[in-house]
Amino acid sequence: MGSIVLESAREQARAETRAQFPGGTLAEGHVILQATAGESLGHFWLGPHRDERGLAFIVDILITEAARGQGLGRRLLVAAEDWARDGGFTAMSLHVFGANTNAISMYESQGYETTDLLMRRVL
Repeated sequence: MGSIVLESAREQARAETRAQFPGGTLAEGHVILQATAGESLGHFWLGPHRDERGLAFIVDILITEAARGQGLGRRLLVAAEDWARDGGFTAMSLHVFGANTNAISMYESQGYETTDLLMRRVL
């Protein structure tokens, strides 16, 4: 699966975050779904896809190390899908790095399919 140079990925993430927080506030139509149990266990940040009408896009996912492997990611994904469906979206997508095989397996088990594949060869 695809990979990206770490610093390039970080810069891309910073640029996208600046675009999604105009003036330091969450962009219109976006939501952060947070899981807590006395402390933050994780979150999903999602909103409308910038280029495709009717498509919700998960911008960021974080599950704390302590909360991994307990089904929290799956429960937040279901909550994200419910939010998107209730908001009139007809599909949802996300980006996942190729080396993140646990996440890929979870998404596939929930019916997500690969739609793009970025490949690289070191010369």
